Amino acid sequence: MSLPEIVVINTNNNFLPLTVDSIKNNMPNTPFKIVTPKAHNKRVPAVLQEIENTSICISSGAVVNIQEGDLPPVEKMEKYHMLTSPRAVFWDHKIYRDHYQFCESQISTNQVDMGIFVINPRKFKEIPESDSGWLSKISSRKMPRYMNHRDDPLVDLVMNPRHALKYGIAGTTACVLNYMTHYYSGSCSVVESWAYAFDKIYPHSSNMDIKYRYNIEKLAEKTDRIKRLRDRYSAI
Repeated sequence: MSLPEIVVINTNNNFLPLTVDSIKNNMPNTPFKIVTPKAHNKRVPAVLQEIENTSICISSGAVVNIQEGDLPPVEKMEKYHMLTSPRAVFWDHKIYRDHYQFCESQISTNQVDMGIFVINPRKFKEIPESDSGWLSKISSRKMPRYMNHRDDPLVDLVMNPRHALKYGIAGTTACVLNYMTHYYSGSCSVVESWAYAFDKIYPHSSNMDIKYRYNIEKLAEKTDRIKRLRDRYSAI
């Protein structure tokens, strides 16, 4: 399997063991490196100082499970400076996209999720000083949605159960699961338990701080019923 190099960005959020163990468990023969930025908004500069080839960069807190055939060919990804993922998961959904204006977190449909990106260092003539102010000036494409299955405030705010289940089904085969918002509280609504595959996070949490491991265990228990239906539909 030809994969871009994997870089784990240590954002000092207590969840580095979760990401590292998920790679070791799901992709045991895949090498990776850990990079620690000097500041939260300096992930790209930190990565570019450490890599020579096209790399997929994933911030600590995500669970990684990239299998053969999951990613576009490396030669296609190398055509761009970056492949990025929208912070607003449903930015293009005809029903939900206009509801982001009502979110407390003020998410813009143009906002980039710096928690995961593919980057080609050969396209950069110089290393930027931070993660902002230059993204609109480079060649980039949105990565496929299945590459980044993350939580989104609209799920709890306005999403109906049918759409939540459909999104949860997509999570069963996603390359990256990123539900870090919930790890701090250990709580989720019923509709969020339908949308997020928390049960697939828990097996990789054994080396985490006991408080956060317990929170993830509680979340996994809340998905116990729906995961049977979710996984059954996913297998169809």
